Amino acid sequence: MKKLIPLFLICILFLCGCSQCQGVSGWVTGYADTEASSYPVIMIEQENGREYGVVIDDNTFIHSWVEGAEDSIEKLKGGTAENISVSAFSKGRIRNVQTDKGIVKALIADTVSVDSLLQEKVKSLSDGTLLDILATGSSITYQLADGTQLLRVNHPAGPDNVYVGNRESFDDFSDEAKLKVLEYYDNRGLLYDEQATLEQAYAHYCADKTEFHTYLLEQYISPAASNDKIMTFLTSVTLPLANGQVGHEIRLGEIFDRKTGEHISGYDIFTCETEKAVDVIIDAAFGDGATHYSESTNGDIRLKDELKAAMKPEYIILWNENFEIAFPAGTLEDFEHCYLIGIEYTDEIKAVMHPWAVPDTEW
Repeated sequence: MKKLIPLFLICILFLCGCSQCQGVSGWVTGYADTEASSYPVIMIEQENGREYGVVIDDNTFIHSWVEGAEDSIEKLKGGTAENISVSAFSKGRIRNVQTDKGIVKALIADTVSVDSLLQEKVKSLSDGTLLDILATGSSITYQLADGTQLLRVNHPAGPDNVYVGNRESFDDFSDEAKLKVLEYYDNRGLLYDEQATLEQAYAHYCADKTEFHTYLLEQYISPAASNDKIMTFLTSVTLPLANGQVGHEIRLGEIFDRKTGEHISGYDIFTCETEKAVDVIIDAAFGDGATHYSESTNGDIRLKDELKAAMKPEYIILWNENFEIAFPAGTLEDFEHCYLIGIEYTDEIKAVMHPWAVPDTEW
């Protein structure tokens, strides 16, 4: 997740004079010629159905956060771009502009942003159905020709360029460590199957159009905790449930040596053997300082054996103030959703953890 969009917005406000800035946005419907500019007037239709012109010149700042939009920007200047939506901003007011199509209400634009691109019939399903792809700066959406959106996939984010409050982040690794950490995540890749989810969404839509909800896929990696020795991250994956509704289904923890970037197993933070470490973790999950956040509010002691059998090191997520055990959906027999347990860094827990494995508890 890049920190460039806020900068772009700052540029817009600067160029447009903040509260004096006028703006219009919508899908491009055509072009008109005018003596007011050497470029064609861009005609757009807003959501309310009103049509406005956008006049650009050599001083207009035109930009896009949509991947691959460079060609569309050039076509926009030449009056040939189709299936794109734009936003235009100006210090001036909307005025009447004479064009070869008559007088149109138009904005003399200081800045123009290409917000989305629509590609028609470019994605195939297993039965041969062709889908359109709507691309924005933050996502792509697969949709039917009539505009019905089947699946939105938000662009993956992190571990670099993702920041949380005043926590240390990827930027605080050494250059050597950065390469190692990125290599780890590149090798692991995405934790969802985009094509399979798209097929599932289409099947659900065909079976029940009235109750269908657009499916969503999302994966982001954000900093969780740190100290002088380690830095930890949370990988959060959003998957659609069987009915298309959204739910956080996967939460995984990663621990790295902050100097070398080497990945550290969640079990290696304990001084005891793996089997004993699991016993310690699950016992702590039913002791003082533990909170069960998912479905079983206070924790059911009968879950102990099932939790121990299902436990994996990547389910351990170290935070500054406590650590979390996150069992993904489908891991536990009686729980449909992710099962979360928060455990405080009690003296008993810290007694079996390596001192270097306890994050700084003060922010």
